[in-house]
Amino acid sequence: MKNLISAILIPVFIFSFAGCNQPAKQDAEDKTPVSKSVTLTGKISDRPEQHMIDPQDNYPYMDYFDTDSRQYVIYTKEKINCSGDFTLKGNTIEIEGTSKKPGSDEVYTEEQILVNSFECKKTEEPETNFISNEYPTKIIYTNDLSQAEAMKADCLKRSGTFNTCGSPCAPEAEVCIEVCAYTCDLLTKPEPLIPVTDVNTDDWLSYSNKELGFSIKYPSTLNKKEGEGSPVAFTVWGPTQEPETEFYDGINISFNKEIYEGTSSFESFINSQLEIEKEIAESVSEIFPVAIGGKSAYRVDIVSLGTYSNYYIPLDASYYLLISASAPDPTGQGYAVIVNKMLESIVFDTAI
Repeated sequence: MKNLISAILIPVFIFSFAGCNQPAKQDAEDKTPVSKSVTLTGKISDRPEQHMIDPQDNYPYMDYFDTDSRQYVIYTKEKINCSGDFTLKGNTIEIEGTSKKPGSDEVYTEEQILVNSFECKKTEEPETNFISNEYPTKIIYTNDLSQAEAMKADCLKRSGTFNTCGSPCAPEAEVCIEVCAYTCDLLTKPEPLIPVTDVNTDDWLSYSNKELGFSIKYPSTLNKKEGEGSPVAFTVWGPTQEPETEFYDGINISFNKEIYEGTSSFESFINSQLEIEKEIAESVSEIFPVAIGGKSAYRVDIVSLGTYSNYYIPLDASYYLLISASAPDPTGQGYAVIVNKMLESIVFDTAI
């Protein structure tokens, strides 16, 4: 019996002895990491890894950033529009989270970055050997069908309207043989009527939608229209917008409650919806993780009878909120700034 008691007591004694040598748990403030300044070069990832996400109030845009050594989650004040490598400057933050395994109290930490500035890496412009003639009000392209997509991209870059059957003649030509030609009709740009870097929102109106579970602020210059099932849209036409044409000047931002079908992840569900969109749209971007009103969301940029961005925000297991925002601005009215301010003002009902 003595031997049996000793066999039981010895492990307990060793365990207790080992426990006495564990360092005391630090207070939370002692573990707070010191933020450090960083300068990194890399690009937006096309293969996001699994990370913790912590939306930042003053940094509404989120991306996955690949360097040569690892991937970071980065938060920015404005959309990063670099097509390739870029250099960012910012400060690190440490995100802390616990394991989702039942009964586990394991804590994980991850270093992420608040980006204060970025600079796109300059790339050599491709040779534009598809331009036949260039005028202040239009570009006349060659009839090389193999470069049609490059012509469209060139016209979009110039904020023009691509025409597959435009006139090949100079604007002031007295004699012209009218045949179809690829052209880009350019708009003259007057001075901006309002500042394009910031917008004063002090006198903006407030709108709440109980069915969709959110509130938003918007300028009184926008027209608000509600439909059946509580969808709502805010619109304004720009000075050059013509009726019965594609939307190319102004603001159009709509909110709709859509059904979330299937048992797959929300991201996979959105990807399946985009496959349908790709059949009719000129181009559909990859999915970008963002934060709207403190909720995790996805943004997709689409070109189809105009350019717009869709934001997909899951509300529950059955529904999601679809925000579609378009702000073409050929005359520099600051429409993109207004739309961003509207999105930043969104607040969701805590019950949603």
